[in-house]
Amino acid sequence: MRTFFVIIAFLGLFFIAGAPEAVAQKKKTKPGKDFMLMMERSPCRGNCPSYIVTIDSKGNVIYEGRRSVNYIGTYRKTISSAQLKQIVAAMNNANYFSFDEKYDNENIADAVTWTINYTNRGKTKQVTDRYGAPETLKELQIKLEDIIGDSGYTKAD
Repeated sequence: MRTFFVIIAFLGLFFIAGAPEAVAQKKKTKPGKDFMLMMERSPCRGNCPSYIVTIDSKGNVIYEGRRSVNYIGTYRKTISSAQLKQIVAAMNNANYFSFDEKYDNENIADAVTWTINYTNRGKTKQVTDRYGAPETLKELQIKLEDIIGDSGYTKAD
């Protein structure tokens, strides 16, 4: 019987010790009140998609399509809190705040420039990728496009 209580006590401590970590993990993916993501993709000499998308802490998305995209002009939609959490998780998993501020090679004449400006929980950083960024940043750019999506927009007034 004593062994039974020792096992129960051990399991209780095990689960309690894991609880703060689970709460911390949840907090890491929850957007702060200051959350803001702006992602811009510049045009090129060809048919490269060009747009700016901005998302606030409530999931309000403003999309300005410029060239070679489905929506030309300004459009709006709202994304879910789950999608906001996916964005925060993607930024955390990519270790966004560790990237250099600029990746470029001025000898390249025609390259698409990606700019991501991100604020969350008191930290802000802008990263510009024109050429030579790490694969992790390129994967993040595609992941963000996937999370935000290209459907559900309505024309802004």
